[in-house]
Amino acid sequence: MAGVDRSVVVTAALGVALCMYAIHVEHSASLDASYRAVCDFSASASCSKVLTSPQSRLLKYFGIAAPGSHFDFPNTYLGLVFYASMLTFPLGRHSCPSFYTLSAAASM
Repeated sequence: MAGVDRSVVVTAALGVALCMYAIHVEHSASLDASYRAVCDFSASASCSKVLTSPQSRLLKYFGIAAPGSHFDFPNTYLGLVFYASMLTFPLGRHSCPSFYTLSAAASM
C-alpha cells in the first residue's frame, strides 16, 4: 500500500472511531443528564453539550428535515458515512478507477 493510501486509510479509520465515540457520547448524554464524557474538560469545553445541542442535527436545524422524521439524525452519522466511504478510496483507485471517481464524488 502506497504512503498516500496508507495515510487515507489511517485517517479514515480514526474518523470512523471518533464518530462512533461521538455517537456513544450523544446517546449516553441524551439518556442521562449527569453523564460525563472523557472529552468534557469543563463547563465551557464540553463535547457532550455540543453533541446534544440543536446544531448537532443540521438537517433539522436548517429545516431540511422535520423533527422526528427519518432524516432527523445527528451529524455524527453523516461523518460516519463520510469516513467509511473514505476507506474505499485506496481500493477503488487501483482496482477500478471509475469506482474511485464515483466514491470521491459521493463523499463530497
